[in-house]
Amino acid sequence: MSEVQHIEQHQSYSVDELTNSALADFAVQCVFRSSEITQPYPHVHQGYEWYFCLGGNGRFIAGERVYRMSEGSLVVVKPAVLHTPRPLAGETFQRIVLTIDSDYLQGLYRMHAHLEQQLQRWLPGDGSDSVHTELGTRQLPEVQEILLELERELADQREGYPLAVQSLLLRLFVALIRQAAAAAPVPQEEMRRKQLVEEMLGYITRMYKEPCSIDGMCRHFHLSRSYLQRLFKQETGFSINGYWIACRINRAKELLVQHQSPLIEVAVDSGFQDLSHFCHMFKRVTGMTPGRYRALSRRPDA
Repeated sequence: MSEVQHIEQHQSYSVDELTNSALADFAVQCVFRSSEITQPYPHVHQGYEWYFCLGGNGRFIAGERVYRMSEGSLVVVKPAVLHTPRPLAGETFQRIVLTIDSDYLQGLYRMHAHLEQQLQRWLPGDGSDSVHTELGTRQLPEVQEILLELERELADQREGYPLAVQSLLLRLFVALIRQAAAAAPVPQEEMRRKQLVEEMLGYITRMYKEPCSIDGMCRHFHLSRSYLQRLFKQETGFSINGYWIACRINRAKELLVQHQSPLIEVAVDSGFQDLSHFCHMFKRVTGMTPGRYRALSRRPDA
């Protein structure tokens, strides 16, 4: 299945066209960021994303998994998989985001024998959408130095920069392969909470078109209302209703861009039964009306 087909199967989420456009220009992108998250809602894009956390605390949602994030955390996400970083309230993630086109990565495998096998620990395998690892304190400075040099090469684009980018990626992979620090064992209670929230994410992903029924979720998961809401908020940074609405709004964005359907049909197909409520929620989340969003997304320079 191609990445584009896989993205089309995740139509309840927003497609990150900026990342897709950047990868179309050059197959490797690397950016250091310390500002607030500009995409606070779940999104998908092509290419493998390597999310290196250099500072800050919070969570990272990838597919139906939730990972704790702090200094040294690394999450690698497969192409076209729903994901979103969620720093704790009052905190920001110091992070470097590396994105690599899958065809480019396959090209490196063909050029360098055993690379694919040696990277298996760092890439999601069959049946997995993402991988979470904690880098050792000795390895993190070396990895950070390589990534910042990679960012400079991509920004400056001096003569021969494609070769420099390839060389730096190989240095990065060697540093990761040599990462010997074993991840600390996760306490059983923490693992149980994590698995439970991941099941909740899967439930909402399947049920987002239905009315948001917290009581229904309580019955499904055999949990009290207060515990269910508190656990979901603690582990994801979203309220249940907020995540439910985010899935609906991202589905609406897809429909507005891809189809000419009347707004009432877009509202119903994304889980809203009332056009007025749909328009109100869409503007509250995106800052613009559905009609304005559709018009802007279809401009030639959009």
